[in-house]
Amino acid sequence: MVARRLFAAVVDLFWAMTAAAFGIAWPSALLARLSLKSGLVAELWGLAAIALFFLLTAVLLGVPTALWQTTPGKWLFGLEVIGPRARRLTVRSAILRELAKLFTLFVVMFGWLIMLFYLVRQHTTLHDQLVGSQVVRRRKLTATQKRFREAVKRYR
Repeated sequence: MVARRLFAAVVDLFWAMTAAAFGIAWPSALLARLSLKSGLVAELWGLAAIALFFLLTAVLLGVPTALWQTTPGKWLFGLEVIGPRARRLTVRSAILRELAKLFTLFVVMFGWLIMLFYLVRQHTTLHDQLVGSQVVRRRKLTATQKRFREAVKRYR
């Protein structure tokens, strides 16, 4: 289960961060050209771009989590996110969960270390505990997920 979550997180972070980077690159380049004369404006925009990048990444991962209980990476590996009492997370809770995940991943790595080494009973990370969510195996795999799993087995 831990390996599935790790691989799903890698897939999710890759596509969401790539999309967020492209979404921020154009305005950043435009504002950098406009602010060449003032270093302070460029530095402030750089800080704002970093914050916007993390917020956009959290939204890109949080909205699918709230709507479908899964992200593309979790879907590929047959996982889903459930909230308290096995219900869906609200959009707000899902985005907060993703922001907490990004914070723990890039700033302290603490949430992941709890899951890997301390092994909380439900295998929940810090960001899961924050909103009361849990990642579980999906009950039934789709045909696409079965084909993906077979392709992965062939390359092992």
